[in-house]
Formats: sequence, structure tokens, C-alpha cells
Amino acid sequence: MYAQDTFLFSPPRAPFNPFHPASRLDAMRTMSKGIARDFDAHGWRYYTGEWNEGWYPGYSDAWAAFGGAVGILFEQARIAEDGVRRREGTIEPYRLAVRKQAVASVSLLNTLKDNKNAMLRAFADERAGAVRDDNHPGAAAWALRSTDHARLAALIDTLRLQGVEALRAAEPFRASGVDRLGRRAENAEFPADTYIVRRAQPNAALAGALLELDPRMPPAFLQEARRELLRMGQSRLYDTPAWNLGMMYDIDVVALDAAPQGRFEGPADEVRLAPTLDRSSTIGWASRGAGDSTLALAARLLERGVRVRINNKPFPFNGAPAPRGTVLVLRVDNPIQGATLEDILEQEMRAVAVSMAPLATGMGENDEPDLGGEHFPLLERPRIAVLSRGMLDSYSVGEVWHAIDQRLGVRATLLDADSAAYTDLRRYNVLVVPASWGPSPVSTMGEGLVRWVREGGTLIAIGSSAAAAAHHPGDDGSNDLSDVRLLSDVLDDLPEYERQVLREWAGRLETIDEMAAETVWSSEAPETLAFPWDGVAPLPDSDELKKRDAWQAMFMPQGAFVAARTDDRHWLTCGVGDEMSLLTLGDAVLMAPEGVDAPVRIGVLEPAPKQPADEDEADDDKPAERARRGWSALPDGYTLRVRLSGLLWPEAAARLANSAYLTREGLGNGQVILFAGSPTYRGAAIGSTRLFLNAVVYGPGCGADGVIVP
Repeated sequence: MYAQDTFLFSPPRAPFNPFHPASRLDAMRTMSKGIARDFDAHGWRYYTGEWNEGWYPGYSDAWAAFGGAVGILFEQARIAEDGVRRREGTIEPYRLAVRKQAVASVSLLNTLKDNKNAMLRAFADERAGAVRDDNHPGAAAWALRSTDHARLAALIDTLRLQGVEALRAAEPFRASGVDRLGRRAENAEFPADTYIVRRAQPNAALAGALLELDPRMPPAFLQEARRELLRMGQSRLYDTPAWNLGMMYDIDVVALDAAPQGRFEGPADEVRLAPTLDRSSTIGWASRGAGDSTLALAARLLERGVRVRINNKPFPFNGAPAPRGTVLVLRVDNPIQGATLEDILEQEMRAVAVSMAPLATGMGENDEPDLGGEHFPLLERPRIAVLSRGMLDSYSVGEVWHAIDQRLGVRATLLDADSAAYTDLRRYNVLVVPASWGPSPVSTMGEGLVRWVREGGTLIAIGSSAAAAAHHPGDDGSNDLSDVRLLSDVLDDLPEYERQVLREWAGRLETIDEMAAETVWSSEAPETLAFPWDGVAPLPDSDELKKRDAWQAMFMPQGAFVAARTDDRHWLTCGVGDEMSLLTLGDAVLMAPEGVDAPVRIGVLEPAPKQPADEDEADDDKPAERARRGWSALPDGYTLRVRLSGLLWPEAAARLANSAYLTREGLGNGQVILFAGSPTYRGAAIGSTRLFLNAVVYGPGCGADGVIVP
């Protein structure tokens, strides 16, 4: 808080998280009355509520309350000097700030002494009620599953650290529920090793706060928040209104109607794998799977001088398809004498708990890829620099650094952004520019940055720095870093971007039956052709589009999970599924034209529910116009899911729909990779962090054209 503020303490104001125990709010109010009484006796000013809302579960006092404590927040004016002159003419010394903290703390102890029996009874009643199945609204349990077993295990460890019970299914079971996209599953089969978190458990409140897929604010608050946004241009929420661990980890979570029946076991204590290497292969070795730990294995091997390949297309391995992103180490790539190569492999396998198995042959089966073909690119060791300091967002810098240092375990150099324009970047082949609070270095580094990319560098720009790259015209256009643009800058050219999205849809959905095949082989010129944009309603004129976009921009989210679709052939999406959850926080709306890869776009396409036939429409020969979802049309007969969780106004959902979250484009021998938002948000967005680390580790070898060293 700034120096002219006063003293804030609990309770917070609405909206309240629906899992916040009612007894905790009562206890907070009791405690706050005691503090107010003691502050009044000294004539000190204070306040409660205002900016401090009760929705976000990650505040220290809120997290404590979910776990059973009475969380009380103290926050007061910053008195870091000997004293501060206040507007009313008084000087508040540092010792007075300390005294206020002491008085508030002693007041809490006195109130607790006077009310301990009532608070203990409330706590005991709450814990007793928490284990009853009939005492909870919403989901009775959550089913958690993932093909990335290490990531799922990490999520379970996080839940256990909070005291939340999670059980592992020892056998398949059936249950009904709703997944994160709101799709209903009736009596669906869940495989063994699925984890179950039951709502009925001592830490039921915390389990609900961490895992509930779509907690909703009451209509009264939505009305208040919307009016505040329209009248004052500011949010009624202090922190992100979306927080769900399953979506942060991009784990498949299903909210179940009832706690499933079957054989469930508590998770065993983690046994750290100590894999050994079968050294007999004459060809080389491949990792088992392509999870996050496999990516770390690739990074660590590259750091130690081992030449590594990955596959960008599944291939047969040990009786099953090896997914994209499988790590391969071939003897022919690594002419290292003696047992040095095997020793390094075994050491790094043990460091990240990933096993590798010998390759029996380099030939694929049928149309599957062979080792000598184009589907096994050779990676290049990333020499990573991260810009920091200056006007760069320190949170974004820390998140990026943490991901590289802790999740990969490799080195990165931090460069001062203020002198980046004069820094010799030739020793690096990856440059990460985090989000910025002011002008981004992407805009200020000029021709030197463009030249570095053209010579083979991989530029990764995040958030506002990505927006700067997308809005970075040179004097004559020759210095542009990117052909990506912001939505607000291309409102006059929307049909071009719409056609690109429709082309991508057609590439996924086009079918050719026998009748269509006859048309293809016909010798006659066709009389009519069908185009993806046929029947789409015309766009408003330019002035109207600009007015609408400016209006919609007011409603961009402070934090909402959205559904995203991925390109299942792109190297940037190795290790993620066809659908993923992303946290968006007022991000740039990136528009990718033809020639720019958009491996991740916002919105998941699904068949639209069938509507009953309308007799009036049946009599009308003119087909109905197809409506757009935001700025782009959809294939006929489909709908688009965007919002998963959190407050996302319809205006913002329409603006974000079909926009690019992640783009990649070549520039000379190098490439530019843009993230619309923060993929490493607070070090907790494990799912989207995988996209960022793919860019860092795979980028120099898969997307840039490096120099062949003699």
C-alpha cells in the first residue's frame, strides 16, 4: 500500500468464494470488531473491504481459512522511512506503524481468548460436516487423468501437500459427470490409475476451492461489476477470478455426480526411478513417452553436448506408437569414444526419472516414418538469454527464469534490457523477451534485433512484448519482425484472416465420399463451386467494426480459463493434447495471416446440437445466413466453446474466439515466436509452460536454420 493509505484488515467484501466456510466469515467479523474497538480508542483511521475481495483462494488469509484456520489480513500504509508527511499535515513515524501492527495483533489474541470456545465448536462442527456426502453442493468428486504421468503425479503431490486426499483407482470404474469443456458423460468408463478426489473429506472446502471446474459469482455481483466497468472503467476484482489446479496443469478433470464405487488406494510414497540403460543397441535409444520430464531430458542432454533428435510424427516403438516429442539419441550422431555417451545418458535419465529403451531398427512400418527421413529433426543446443530489469515485468521475468532453471535444469543468461540494443547477441540463439510494463525492448532494439533473428536466432516474445512485435512496422516495412498483427489494427482486413481460419478448419474437417470423388475425376468444368465462406453474413462497415472492437475491448478478462485447440502436427505442441486449457488475462488478440503458423488458437470446435425444424424456414428457398462467432465464421453445423472457468464477459469471448494464442513464423534463417499471454503465469500454469519450454528447447533445431559448424 502506498504511503498515504491507512490500515486495512479483514473481513473482505463480496464476492465470496463459494467454498469459504461460513464460520470463518463470522470469526473474521468478530475479530475485526475487536481491532476496530482498539483502533477507535487511539483515534486511528482504518478500513475493511474496499479493494479486498473474498473470491480469490490464493490469498494467504483465504488459503488458511480453507484449511481450517481463521485467516486475518493486515495491510497498512508503507512507512519505509523515518516518517511520512501525510496530506492532513501530520507526520507518521515508523514507530507508529510498528505500534499499529502490535495493537492489532494483541487485539486478535484478546478476541480469540474471549471467543475460543465458540470458534472451536464451529471448527469441530465444520470438520464433522465436511465428511458427509450430503453436505456439499456441486460435484461429489473429481476424476483426474492424464497421459503425462509425471505431470499428474506432480498435481497429486501438490494436493497432498495441502492436505487434500486423493485416491488411485486400482481397477477401471464407471461414473457420470461433466468435463472441463462442459461436455456431459453418462456412465463413462475411467481406466485404472485414474485419481479420485472426493468432496466428502476433512479438507472439503480446500478441495473444492482448488478443483471445482466452474464456480460462479452471484448475479447481483455480476451486475455491480459490469456497472463499475462501464461507469468507471475499472474492475471490482483485485486478483484473477479464475483458479483451478486441473486447468493450470492442463489435466483432464471430470466433475462426477456421485463418488464412484470400486477399489481405490491411497497414492504410494513416491519412489524415485533409477533407470539403467541397455547398452547393446547398435542404433541408439528413444525415451518412453513425451511428457514434461522427457523435454527436460532433451534439454539436459543438449547441455552436455549430446546430439539429440525428436520425432514430429508418431512412429512404432516397443509395440506402441511413440508420440511426437519422443527423445532419440543415435550412435551415428554421437561419435563419442568409449562408454562416455552411455554414461551421460544414464546420469541424465536418473536425474529426471525418465527411462530410454534401445531402438531395434530404423525402419518404420507401412507409411510410418524411418529414422533417416524428415520426421526426426536434429536439435541444436539452446544458448538462452532472457531480458530483464528496465521496464520489463519482474513477475514475467521471474516466471520465465524459474521455468528454464527449475523445470529444465539448464542455464540462461539474464541481460539488462536497458543496454540490450548495444549487446552482442551472437553468442545466443534463443532470446526471451518477457512482458513489459512500458515500452518493450522488442520496439527499442531496432535493426540489431531483426538482424540477429535473420542470422538464425529464435526470438520468443510474451504478452505485451508480443503485442509490440505484432505492432512493429519499420520505415519501409523491411524491418518488421512479424507479420502477425493485433485485432484492432486489421479491422479493415478481417476477411483475409477469416479465410485463413476457415482454411484451417477445412484442413481438419474436409471429407470426400464416392460422389465427391466422381466430381474430382470428372472431365467437365464444374458449374458451381462451394466455398467455406458461402452463406456467411456480411461484416459491418469499417466504422462500425472499430466502434464494436473498442467497446468489446473494455470487457477483456482479468483472469479466465479458455479452451484452446492445437495443431497436432506442429513441433511447438509436442506433449500437449488436441485441446488444452489456457489462462488469459487481458492478453493481446493476435491475428495470424497466411504464412504464419498458429499452433494454438482459442476455441474448440464441436458439432452444434440439432435444432427442431422450422416450418416457415422450410418453405423459404433462401438459405439462412451463417452467423459469426466474433470476427470469424464457423463451419456449418458446428459451435465453438471458448470459456471454461472464471469471469469472461460475452464481449471478450467473442473478441478472443479464433484468435492465435501462439504463433511462429520464419524470418531469414531465424524465427519469431509470440505468446499472446503469459504461458508461465506465476510458475503455476504447468500446462501452457510446456508450450514455452518447447519453444526454448526445440526452437533452434526445429524452427531455425542453424549454421553447420566445420
